[in-house]
Amino acid sequence: NIFRLSEFVRESKLFFKVSGYYEVCTAKAQEGGTSANGAGAPLEVEKLVSLNAVMDLLFALTNNEEDGRVIVSRESEEVKFVMLNAATHFEALVEEAHAVVLAGGTLQP
Repeated sequence: NIFRLSEFVRESKLFFKVSGYYEVCTAKAQEGGTSANGAGAPLEVEKLVSLNAVMDLLFALTNNEEDGRVIVSRESEEVKFVMLNAATHFEALVEEAHAVVLAGGTLQP
């Protein structure tokens, strides 16, 4: 159940715990003169980022069907969630705020 999984991850703050554990392991390994996995720390960081990306996709899938679309690209082997309606995410912010300024722009004219 994606909803129960996302609720568990949010309530338990699993990402903070995993990243904190990784930092402790990396610090201990550096004190000993080796990397955390013996081959190099970037691999472990990549795994942590991958876990975060998978969980972000699962969180996105708990939104309403009208709010976004899942795009699967076979050429680049990517799975993306594109938000089509950001109003649901800004609703709580707008209700609590006295004023909201949304600004955007590009670096090109």
